Amino acid sequence: MDGRMDKHHEQHEHYEVTVANRTGHPLELTARSVSGGFDRAPETGHVLAPGETDTFDVGTDRRPGESGAASFSYRMTDAPVTLTAAAGPPETAWPSGTLRGARGEDYACTVDRDARAGRSFIAVERAKSRIPLMGI
Repeated sequence: MDGRMDKHHEQHEHYEVTVANRTGHPLELTARSVSGGFDRAPETGHVLAPGETDTFDVGTDRRPGESGAASFSYRMTDAPVTLTAAAGPPETAWPSGTLRGARGEDYACTVDRDARAGRSFIAVERAKSRIPLMGI
C-alpha cells in the first residue's frame, strides 16, 4: 500500500458521549479531540453549569485496531481540579475519567455505557462522605 487510507477496511461509526456535572462547580471544556469529527458538540470554552450535561455526537472513521476514541478535558472554573475523560465506539475500551488537582480527592468520576445503543456516560460528582464506624 502507498500509505493512503484503504476505504475497504475502514469502519464508520457513530456514538454518543454524555458528560454530567453533579458538582457545585462550573466546568469549562478546555479540549476535545477525536480521529474523525464531532457531528454535534460544545466548543472549547463552553461552561457546563452544575446539574447540566454536555452531549457529544461523534462520527469516526477507523481501521481495525484503531480505537476511534474521543477525549475531553474540563477544568473547574473556581477550584483547582481538572477532568480528563475518554470514550469510544461500543466495542472498544470502557469509558474513563480521571480527576486531578489539589482538591481532586473531593470528587469522583462515575462511568457507564449502553454498548447496544452506542452511548457512554461520564459523571463528575462530589465524593461520598465516609460514614464513621460505630464504636462498640
